[in-house]
Amino acid sequence: MPKYQEHGERELKVLDLSREFVLTTLRLLKSENIIPKSYRWMGLNKISEMVIDIDINLNKANNIKVTNKLEYESRHHFQTLAYSSLVTTGEMLDTYFRIFDMKVKTLNNWLNKKAELQRYITAWCKSDEARYQDIG
Repeated sequence: MPKYQEHGERELKVLDLSREFVLTTLRLLKSENIIPKSYRWMGLNKISEMVIDIDINLNKANNIKVTNKLEYESRHHFQTLAYSSLVTTGEMLDTYFRIFDMKVKTLNNWLNKKAELQRYITAWCKSDEARYQDIG
């Protein structure tokens, strides 16, 4: 794992976690041992797109270098989009986990990655709020 600068640590860590979450989710969705091929049309493309959008939105947020209130609001907007997509994806995948009676280990691994990413996004938002409170 790379070493991070003090202010950039949370942003870079969240991007690493996001990429890992995307890869884990896409591998899970493509596994015929977990989700039979005949059921893939039932919304898995939507989940795949949402997971990729999480990563895209976090990268967009990270690429906004805040110097004024509008840039802060834009950055926060992309962070919020990523977080809400993460929650929605979790709800959708939970349904699939229940339908296909997935192994507890597979489910727990995915849920742990999701929870860790949620914690980091939340911490990043709080850090930004404190860091940019005087911008206006």
